[in-house]
Amino acid sequence: MISWFKKRITLYGRATRRECAITTCVVVVVLYAISTTGLGDLPGDSLVLSLTARALVCVFAWILVATQIRRLHDIGLGGGWWWVMACIPILGQIGMLLLCLERPDEFNRTSFYPNPRDVKSSYPFDRAATVHR
Repeated sequence: MISWFKKRITLYGRATRRECAITTCVVVVVLYAISTTGLGDLPGDSLVLSLTARALVCVFAWILVATQIRRLHDIGLGGGWWWVMACIPILGQIGMLLLCLERPDEFNRTSFYPNPRDVKSSYPFDRAATVHR
């Protein structure tokens, strides 16, 4: 469980289209569930419940951002700076969706991290396996 969570919150490495799609769907469903239940927003709710709901929103939003940045690494883009494009209302989200659906860098021209589809490549936390050009 811990290694699964570490992989979701890290900005290092690459994410496949499948990983990005599944993570995005799960995060959107969880965030929608938190927002529609009004968890922590009712007048009788305790401060602890309200802070817990806000902490969950922050954690799941970070998981979404980290997965999208790792997906941008997979298609050969720098990641973080390209993700800033998603902050532009409507057009940014459409652009990020299109970038996340882009095919991976098949020729491994990306100098970021080993290919996640390669069975021989190591886990992204292993800095020695990082390809630098």
